[in-house]
Amino acid sequence: MRNKSTGKPSPRGQARVGAGRRGRPRGLARNRKTISPGQHPTSTSPSPVTVLRPMWPFFAASSITFYLVSKMQDMGVRSEEYAKDPRNPYVAQIAKEAHH
Repeated sequence: MRNKSTGKPSPRGQARVGAGRRGRPRGLARNRKTISPGQHPTSTSPSPVTVLRPMWPFFAASSITFYLVSKMQDMGVRSEEYAKDPRNPYVAQIAKEAHH
């Protein structure tokens, strides 16, 4: 590799400014892996917090959707049209609550 300022070939292993003996930046171990935020230094996979953090909108939307669908189902089962239908599995429960 050539030195950018002089154009002369640079000595072996010192191709970059601040580089150590074999072209590696000083201070970094040979086999050290980079650690992502939220990851334990001895862990090989990201922590659950790192994986789940960007998914919070999907969890919130899922819970809201589940709640609203269950409320709509309950309203539909208890409507006058279906409350007395013998095929309705909640007929006995609805009749019992209606007498109170």
